[in-house]
Amino acid sequence: MDDLISKKDKLASSTSKRKERKHYVSTMLSLICEKRSNNCRMRFIEKQSNS
Repeated sequence: MDDLISKKDKLASSTSKRKERKHYVSTMLSLICEKRSNNCRMRFIEKQSNS
């Protein structure tokens, strides 16, 4: 039983890490686009909502 719980915990921590990484990358991308042009940022947001 304890083994099952630890497996769940490991899975949960890995998913949250993945989410954090995804958020960090998207934030960096939007910042880069912001520096270039607002148009680029708009396109990036559109792509994200589609997936």
